[in-house]
Amino acid sequence: MFFLRVHILVSFVLGLCLGDVFSPNRDDLDIYGPLIAINDVILVAVNNYWSTILIEFLSDMDHINSDSDHFCSKDFDDELWYVYAVALGKNQSASNIFIVGEVADLEMSANLTGRTFVGVLSYTGSLTTINCDNLSLQYQFVENAFVHQEHLIMTTDPFGLVAYGFSNLFSFSYTAATNELIVHENSALTSELFMPFAVDYDGNQGIIAGFLPVNRTGRTYNKSLMI
Repeated sequence: MFFLRVHILVSFVLGLCLGDVFSPNRDDLDIYGPLIAINDVILVAVNNYWSTILIEFLSDMDHINSDSDHFCSKDFDDELWYVYAVALGKNQSASNIFIVGEVADLEMSANLTGRTFVGVLSYTGSLTTINCDNLSLQYQFVENAFVHQEHLIMTTDPFGLVAYGFSNLFSFSYTAATNELIVHENSALTSELFMPFAVDYDGNQGIIAGFLPVNRTGRTYNKSLMI
């Protein structure tokens, strides 16, 4: 009985020291952000449980005889990845699929580099005869040290060339052609308390919808917009 009590006490102390780790429910498709996107070229869905990205090519479907002719999938580079959101350009001709997410099993309260990743899955082959070997994934990690991001959203320009992401602690732009990720830390005085939930951008202007706490307790929130 004595050793059992010691074991429980040690486990409790270790839990306090290490803190909670990011362990998302991979079966919940609505817990963080949109995991399905569509435009005139492709339909894409992210499955965090399978650690894969599913792609359906929509162009010239009248000339395709079977489902396998226009369907591809791409596994995550790391099974610890958890994708928050996927985004496509509304009027894009190139098949660029943007993803943003976090690495699981990291302590949520620790300021860590390499926690958040942003990337693009590109298809460079023919849209008439689909060849899944022409899919390639490239990505970058946010080098700045941040704690776990509970609210992280993303959109693209209309042509699917650049992705833009926002959280309450930082924002970023990611260019597909150059694999360049630029991160800006938010001002604590203006946006640290703002929790973004949705974003849209038409190429000239953007709008972010979210919530601001009414008081410091964080128990009551007002709907807010940032333009």
